[in-house]
Amino acid sequence: MDWTRAFICGAAVIVVASPSMAWAAFSDCVSAAVDARTLLDRSALVFAGTLVDGGAATESGQYVLTFQADRVWKGATSSRATVYVLGAPFIGSYVFRPGERYLVAARVLQRDERTSNSIYDPAAKVFGIDRPCGAPLPLSLQADLDTITRPRTPHQR
Repeated sequence: MDWTRAFICGAAVIVVASPSMAWAAFSDCVSAAVDARTLLDRSALVFAGTLVDGGAATESGQYVLTFQADRVWKGATSSRATVYVLGAPFIGSYVFRPGERYLVAARVLQRDERTSNSIYDPAAKVFGIDRPCGAPLPLSLQADLDTITRPRTPHQR
């Protein structure tokens, strides 16, 4: 194959790949409204609390959030709740800030999710959330959660 033909083939690959690569690089952050009932049905742990530690990647690249929970609607938790954030940061993803109060709806991470996210926590139940797009769950959902189930005060550790 001569250099002219090799160059044309290479240029064709770049032209064909470029639009799909550009789309992936500039994907929109799309979030959908969620209602309180769906939140309770699809989550193993639902609570409100203040972020006391986390928001930045650990040495292993994981994002681990530790909350001081003050209200629990679903799941057993002490006043401290640890939640893993799954997925790498992306344009438009929310960055959690220590000292701020959040509504959290987490699921129990299955073994394959733990492995694929390099989570080697020995706890029987490890909770996780997908990285929020744009904004975390709105605290205003607390009123709706209160009408569905009575919130509990977490026990002290």
